[in-house]
Amino acid sequence: MGSTLVETININAKDFTEHFLTCSTCINQYSSDSHEHQPKLLPCSHTVCRQCLEHIVSSQPRSDAIKCPICREHILLPRGGVTSFPPSFLVNQLLDLMVSQRRDVIPKCDSHTNEELLFCETCDKIFCQLCDQHQISAEHTVVPFSLAIKRMNEILSFKASKTTSCLDHALELVNNEIHRLDSSMDKAAEAIDRSFNEIKSYVENRRHNLLQSLKTTRDYKLKILNDQLNVILNEKSKIEIECSAFQQASDIHVLTQRIQELNDRIERMSLLGEPRENSFMKFEFRHNHALQDLARSLNSVGRIRVSSTYPPLCRAKIESPVANLQCAIHIETVDYNGNVRVDGGDPLTVNIWDSYGKLCEYDLYDKQSGSYTIIFRPLISGNHKIDIRIFDRPISGSPFIVDVTKHNNPLWSFGKRGRSENELSMPVSVIADDRNEREQVYILDPGNSRIKCLTIDGKFIEHLGKKIITCKY
Repeated sequence: MGSTLVETININAKDFTEHFLTCSTCINQYSSDSHEHQPKLLPCSHTVCRQCLEHIVSSQPRSDAIKCPICREHILLPRGGVTSFPPSFLVNQLLDLMVSQRRDVIPKCDSHTNEELLFCETCDKIFCQLCDQHQISAEHTVVPFSLAIKRMNEILSFKASKTTSCLDHALELVNNEIHRLDSSMDKAAEAIDRSFNEIKSYVENRRHNLLQSLKTTRDYKLKILNDQLNVILNEKSKIEIECSAFQQASDIHVLTQRIQELNDRIERMSLLGEPRENSFMKFEFRHNHALQDLARSLNSVGRIRVSSTYPPLCRAKIESPVANLQCAIHIETVDYNGNVRVDGGDPLTVNIWDSYGKLCEYDLYDKQSGSYTIIFRPLISGNHKIDIRIFDRPISGSPFIVDVTKHNNPLWSFGKRGRSENELSMPVSVIADDRNEREQVYILDPGNSRIKCLTIDGKFIEHLGKKIITCKY
């Protein structure tokens, strides 16, 4: 059977090191960090470690030349000795490459120990070429298992990085919501203070009115009592003057008459002896149910408004928009568990931009049932961007890109030019009446001096008011 094999070259690290990175004289591995085993390049293009070259120099009678241990060519020593031979640039590069490259372990088949494992990406199976448990077809993609592991590790690393990025974004959003929570609490606390300061002002006004009423009552009573005092003082003064005038009188009849008059006055004065007004004033606090009513009212003043709306699950249904025609957007809110919300009051933020980036006007209606309706009238055609947020967080799918068309697609059309029951002469206005079960459509046709009445699906019913419609041209 044929199969799709991805060819790769696997190099045995041990064999590669023995052939290219090992000194053939002392069988030690070259090292760019160790002075003894530094690779030195000879003029004959062979590479020998520094330690072996120093040993060769010390063992030969001539100190100005040596023989290459590999090709036996005579090589003159430079003035600086062995250290002056140039380093083997190629060997050093290979050493750096082996250090930087990952050492992959090539897994072998358990049943066939000399066979490298393969991996079928199509059916997710591991096998070797001698295994008969897996049937390979031309549609399957087979790669070495070591390459599959490397790919999986790369995918894992990418997915982990992406997941970490998503978690970082989630952390940012949650922290922002925590900051907004503190800000909301501060604003609500300020609103509570303002509201109860207003209540305090009502209480203070009532206290001031009661004190003013108390003072007014005192002044009224005081005036009556002062008036009575003046009357008493006037009477007293009169009596003193009269008594002073009659003390020298000698006419017994006159004195007797004055005594009788004083007796009459004394009887009348008994009324002046009692104050016409009393000093009783008392503040009553529990004379009615006002205090209890006030306590109950205060217990019901204000509330802490919260919402369980979860913006990422809330959805919007946008009607097909047409330029210059009214378009509605219906929003249904749900909570974190997907349950439909049944009350309103959520703070919605809506922005609608036309194809030129200009903000469009709209009206927002809260149905107080968890549903909201946005009404706007696009003035031009083209793509419009609609951003809908709750708690300053976008709802599902927001921002939306909607295409506003120039012309609408009517549900039905009616009539042509003429005067028959299915024809129109100069229609200027149309209105639908859905106030009762008989939904009807009325078309004002002054060209034929009549109003045409149709069913809701465009069937002719009758003509109205032909004689009362007049047009002057």
